[in-house]
Amino acid sequence: MGYRTWKYWHAGMYHAKAMAVVIAFDIYKECCTGSVSRDFEATQVDFFTFREKLSKQMLTCDPRERKYYGDEKFRVSTQQPKKIRTTKTSGEASSMSSGTVSSMTSTGVSKATLQEEEGRICGFLDEILLHESSMEPLLKKTHLMCQCCGKQAFHRCTRCPGKPVLHLHPPKDRKNSCFLHYHNTSSLGKWKCDWRMTGTKRKDWEYPNEGSLDMSRKEVRQLHERLVGATASSANRRQHNGDPRADSTWNDQCL
Repeated sequence: MGYRTWKYWHAGMYHAKAMAVVIAFDIYKECCTGSVSRDFEATQVDFFTFREKLSKQMLTCDPRERKYYGDEKFRVSTQQPKKIRTTKTSGEASSMSSGTVSSMTSTGVSKATLQEEEGRICGFLDEILLHESSMEPLLKKTHLMCQCCGKQAFHRCTRCPGKPVLHLHPPKDRKNSCFLHYHNTSSLGKWKCDWRMTGTKRKDWEYPNEGSLDMSRKEVRQLHERLVGATASSANRRQHNGDPRADSTWNDQCL
């Protein structure tokens, strides 16, 4: 290829890419109006903001995730093991974009795997892990009152509002740490710092026993079911495909 031919070819490629961006912006404007689908209706941004967002999306795009048609043909995808390559095809990618969930993850986890490991997994613990990583010791080895059990503690959760002091490890007379109890939804209202919720005096608070915690767990679950039932109709009106809140059991295993 001569220099002149290469020059024209290079200019043609730039022109083709520019046309693709302009056409993509036209499609974006049509989607924002809601004429394609009411789910896509949104406030429209200008062309330059759209182009900047599109460029960032392209830089973070990974064909190995197989989100778009043709991703499975890239070399970086064909180099993957066959087990991973067959877990998500372009057809499944299109179904995921329409709101349905793939039957298997990229690491091979499927419905059968979840059933086999039912005794091991305890729901989505990502948020509790973030709180655990945010636990920091008090300065100069000082101690303050634990917001859960009321005894002396040496760590605080910097992610929670007010940075409460909590026992990161279980005390000698307890099986679970105050850190877990404090962040557990089912026992909300049972701990030292929750005395205002019950309307009792702080000095009258006592550490809850197993029966009290079990009763609290049932009451909070019932409250959760009522709240989810009340919002189910609004979720149907949104018609947001793939919204887990439309399922009454979406948060049964979440902390």
